[in-house]
Amino acid sequence: MNWLQKINAQSSTQPMQMTLYHGGAPISGFRGGQTLWLSTSKDVAGVNVGNPAKWWYIKSLGGNPEDSFPIETVVVSLSNPFVVDARGESYFDIPTPPAIKKSGYTDLDFVDSDIIADWAKINGYDGVVIKNVLEGKGASVVADSVAVFNPANISSPQVQTPPSEVTRSPVEPVNPEMQL
Repeated sequence: MNWLQKINAQSSTQPMQMTLYHGGAPISGFRGGQTLWLSTSKDVAGVNVGNPAKWWYIKSLGGNPEDSFPIETVVVSLSNPFVVDARGESYFDIPTPPAIKKSGYTDLDFVDSDIIADWAKINGYDGVVIKNVLEGKGASVVADSVAVFNPANISSPQVQTPPSEVTRSPVEPVNPEMQL
């Protein structure tokens, strides 16, 4: 049973955890109110970092593109994701899910992943799972993409959380305009 089947089988009160990959801006910069996209494929995560042509070139030579473009491996926990099957279509040409059409949010026959994420966020979902989506900038990789709306739903096995017993004094945020 894969992680998506487990999501469908579990009750909505018990969150499902998925190991996913992210390329691009560090996840540490992700804030509430934003949407963070992750993938079940390291290849898809890789093309979202830096220059996609360079990623594929390094990979074709047998190199490890992650040496040049780090990919973060994270664990995502979602209790109520909106699940869509893209049926192998591109992330900008997904058949509009019936729930979205029925709600009157759009009358388009095809939508992009951001429209799906916006609708899901407005309708109280904690994320989106788009199965079988053709992803990546110029790539032809079909994978599952996951949108997360709340940073609290993400943890990283590579980052240790400090123990709660450690007391730290508050640090004033630095105003970047005041730096030399």
